[in-house]
Amino acid sequence: MALPAVDDPTGLFNREIKETDLAGQTLDQLFGENWEKLAQVVDGTTGSEAASLMLTLLQAMSTIALSIGSVIMVYTIFVGVIGTAHEGKPMGEKLSTLWTPVRGALSVAMLIPTAKGLNILMVIILACVAGSVSFANHLTDRSYDFLRSSGGQIAVSAPPAMRSNIEDVSQLSLKILASQHFMAYKGGHTFSDGMWSVYPPSGEGNYYAVVFNNSDQSRSSRSDMGSIQIPCYEDGGDDICRARTNAVQQLLGDLVPEARNMAVSVMTEKEIQAAGAPSYRDVDGGAILGAVDNYVSTITPYISQIIKDSDPKFQEDLEGFVEESKKSGWFMLGSYYWTLARISEHTHELSGNLPTTTQANIDALMSNMWDDPAFGALWKTSEKATKEVLDGQMNAARAGGGAGIWAGFRELFNKSFGQFGPGLAALQFKSGDPILTLSDFGHVVITGSLGVLTLAHGADVGFSAAAAGADTPLTNLLTFGAAKAATKGGAEIAGKVAAVATVVCSALILFGLFAAYYLPALPWILWMSAMIGWLILIVETLFAAPLWAVGHLIPEGDGFAGQHGRQGYMLMLGILARPPLMVAGFFASIIIFTAIGKGVAAGFMIYQASVTANWLSGPITQIAFIILLISVMIVFAHKVFGLITHLPENVTKWIGGQATSLGEHQDESRIRGMAVVAGRGGASAAGGAAGAMKVGDDDDKKGGGGSGSGGGGKTKTRTPDLINIQ
Repeated sequence: MALPAVDDPTGLFNREIKETDLAGQTLDQLFGENWEKLAQVVDGTTGSEAASLMLTLLQAMSTIALSIGSVIMVYTIFVGVIGTAHEGKPMGEKLSTLWTPVRGALSVAMLIPTAKGLNILMVIILACVAGSVSFANHLTDRSYDFLRSSGGQIAVSAPPAMRSNIEDVSQLSLKILASQHFMAYKGGHTFSDGMWSVYPPSGEGNYYAVVFNNSDQSRSSRSDMGSIQIPCYEDGGDDICRARTNAVQQLLGDLVPEARNMAVSVMTEKEIQAAGAPSYRDVDGGAILGAVDNYVSTITPYISQIIKDSDPKFQEDLEGFVEESKKSGWFMLGSYYWTLARISEHTHELSGNLPTTTQANIDALMSNMWDDPAFGALWKTSEKATKEVLDGQMNAARAGGGAGIWAGFRELFNKSFGQFGPGLAALQFKSGDPILTLSDFGHVVITGSLGVLTLAHGADVGFSAAAAGADTPLTNLLTFGAAKAATKGGAEIAGKVAAVATVVCSALILFGLFAAYYLPALPWILWMSAMIGWLILIVETLFAAPLWAVGHLIPEGDGFAGQHGRQGYMLMLGILARPPLMVAGFFASIIIFTAIGKGVAAGFMIYQASVTANWLSGPITQIAFIILLISVMIVFAHKVFGLITHLPENVTKWIGGQATSLGEHQDESRIRGMAVVAGRGGASAAGGAAGAMKVGDDDDKKGGGGSGSGGGGKTKTRTPDLINIQ
């Protein structure tokens, strides 16, 4: 029985899914073309398409359900007639006079077959699935559009180079500002032009110049004071350049109070009173960091434009990526994680025209202050203060680590080895993508481990060959046996070193493989597992639909769905909401994981500094830190990217639904287990290959290598009003 075409002015059930959409193509293979169009399925306009085995099975289920429903309907009518006759009330006491017939009519209507053999409920489910696919594509397209408008950033933030740059600027500025105030307080100098002046771009350079002024009594030139240059894109006419210039001035204004304080820090109480200077107080590190933070927050709204201006070719490539990605729709979103991470990482490298500084001439300034020792002390004090503020967390972590010559040697030793350990990797993902950083770090670990293995076993081979060559009568005679003893001892040592290197490097290779390959694949693994689960749920829902419709016929319970049909609505809602929630979970995971990278890096660096405060941290310590960092990041990545499945499974709980888990995390665990086995085999093979170089008389015993394992006053120090560059 074919029903008339459905009038659908909203387009909900006739929503177009692009031919290039991979989710649509997959569903086409399951249910035939135009499966998503309710009107065409109902009125039979799709009869020319190839038949689908899935439709045949669903048609059979629908027919059986209609038969079962008919039996239940007859039984309900019979019970209703008996109840009416026996109890004198329509439908009897047990059956609802209103809802029993309403649900019966609804159930029959849902089981009516259409031109393709599907019942009406199945067709409605497919149309709703199409709506959820379109919604997911809409969210994906909006996300791609944001990526394009932001210059490639998923989470808009200041590039690491920008903050590092402005920290350097603040250090220089604080020293010069403190020097200016010292000149004013102790030397009685005046600065009628203020502490600094701003000069617009001129023919000599396309930049704004913030020049620190010398005093009216100064015997040095202005160039001795130092300056800050803010490069421009368009001869000073671009908004970014003006905003940077204003932000630099604000930075200087924020640093002035601490500069005054540092100036009096090297003066005696009598000198402070005579100059009318403010009393000394402890340096406020928060104010210095706050000045840097204020600069970054002022420039952050301009970062997207900075990125676009820095690399136009990159923006063209980004545009092409967005357009091509939109064609395949949301289905392949998880496969693009690596590309999205690389794009986002590249944007952090595009700092573009950062301010530069010209150092002050400390010798000229010292001469201007008659080589006052306090002035030299001030210069060192201000430099030390800013460094301590910026390194405050590390210094706090090392508290209680002792002092003296041993502590100094230990710190130098630890820093020397630490630069080759995970500390460098952690610092790199403070603002970048942690997975991308650790993947690159994993490649370094693999390459370095293989290099060490090669060197260790190469030395073993060399000493063994030398020992064999030295063990001759002539050599023994000429060297009195010394050559044989030396080479034999060297061979034994080299063999033991090679054995240890095999064990350690095999373990490092295993963890390097996880960091380099498994960790970047984790988002894709969870995504594809969730995608397959979604397809399974669609099939499950369609096969359950006839029985669900029959459930409305069972007379128990009140309401539209009755006692047995209510659960199906919540399950169906969760299934249909799955695609858009997967998209939301995917992008939310990227944003969260990028954001927590700063916290993870800071926390790990503090932990590393505190653990090694009393100990020498050599290669073994660094190897332990490498393994720990990679292990921790795998756990954290699994937890964060679990949002891809967590949102679809749990959001509907807020309205009384039930979680629908298809074991995505178990799938990931199985893959991880196989990766472990494969990684151990690969590490063992690497060790064995290196060990196979062993030659000599004891080749049978050593040739296998090894197994892998694994401010006011009397003086004039006027600070000018900030010059608002328009």
